[in-house]
Amino acid sequence: MTKFSLSVDRSFSQEDKADIISVVCWGKVAEQGTLFKKDLLVLVEGRIQVRSFEDKDGEKAWATEVVASMMKIMEPTQNPPRKGASKGVAPQDEMTEDDIPF
Repeated sequence: MTKFSLSVDRSFSQEDKADIISVVCWGKVAEQGTLFKKDLLVLVEGRIQVRSFEDKDGEKAWATEVVASMMKIMEPTQNPPRKGASKGVAPQDEMTEDDIPF
């Protein structure tokens, strides 16, 4: 099992804000997660999971996370985009219409 957090830019916002998303991986997907490092652009596919647990004070708490079924490094972000610049994704492989899940 590997657990890490992703920072997702809010490109629709005028402010420099990001959402922090917890990601949990199991099995071979978890092995890929150990290769990730800061400033990599990654694609994560999975399902949302909401779970409850008991915190250190014995109170019920909730966690929302992505359980990853697939992850792929898209490109290094050596030169992050400037504020207001386009934040498109440049995949390593060309996508076809069959790759779109909807």
